[in-house]
Amino acid sequence: MKDNTQRYMLQVGLGFACIFALFFVMGITKTPEEFGLKVAKIPFLKEEKGKLLDLTNVPLPKDTIPYVDFKALSEVSDTLRYKPDTGKKRSMILVPEVSADCHDSVFKKILLIGDSQLEGLRRPVYNYCVANSYDLVASVCWYGSSTKYWGGTDTLDHYLRKFRPDHVIFAIGLNELFVNDFDDRKGWIDNILSDFASYGVSYTWVGPAAWKEDKGIINIMRDRVGPHFFSSEKLTLARAKDNMHPSNDAARVWMDSVAVFMRKTTDINFRYKTQGDPKISYSPFILLQQPK
Repeated sequence: MKDNTQRYMLQVGLGFACIFALFFVMGITKTPEEFGLKVAKIPFLKEEKGKLLDLTNVPLPKDTIPYVDFKALSEVSDTLRYKPDTGKKRSMILVPEVSADCHDSVFKKILLIGDSQLEGLRRPVYNYCVANSYDLVASVCWYGSSTKYWGGTDTLDHYLRKFRPDHVIFAIGLNELFVNDFDDRKGWIDNILSDFASYGVSYTWVGPAAWKEDKGIINIMRDRVGPHFFSSEKLTLARAKDNMHPSNDAARVWMDSVAVFMRKTTDINFRYKTQGDPKISYSPFILLQQPK
């Protein structure tokens, strides 16, 4: 009896050892999965590891699927009333509570692109997309970029072709407040508009949330873009620590104004938003290295 017990324990031990050995071998031999982004071939964009990030194909656990509590939805009023930014007080938008019974499902694809202002805009834009059943297919943030780089390369064409959006929210100009080569800027702006037209995509051009008065680029944008141009410089927005970019709270106020503008000028019905930003899932944040 004793010999049988020892033999049984030995067999069980060997079985567990084999299982552990199998997992160990699988762990050390499995090839790590790499995710890369093929970008448009332009001289100042290098495909260096860690510089360009595309998380489109990264598998995410099921529990990261965006959850929207429609009981907490609010309808954004066409009349925006703000409290001034003073000290630690935060700007607020006053919105009435409404039912979600009239919630529309359209499932159009939205592409958010532009300069570093996207860091603050991305979450509130995603909020509006989730709450109104739109798909934020990607956010392409090109640090230090300007109309010169978007209109002077094939980068914009690359991402329009890649994601095939129905509507583009294009936030640009923070790096151009002090430029004066307006003839060149007009050409680059026209090139950008031509790219939008060639793909038949509607767009909202969000002007820079300027922290100082510009030398004329905002008027150039307004004249070339026309009714699709949103003038951000008129808003009073709290600033981040760099005193240039809007703070995260201010970016929400900024996007509330853009949402109202879009409802009046496009077929994108950003009518609802959630109370608090939902977790961003299945929407890649693509970072392009700063132009040199």
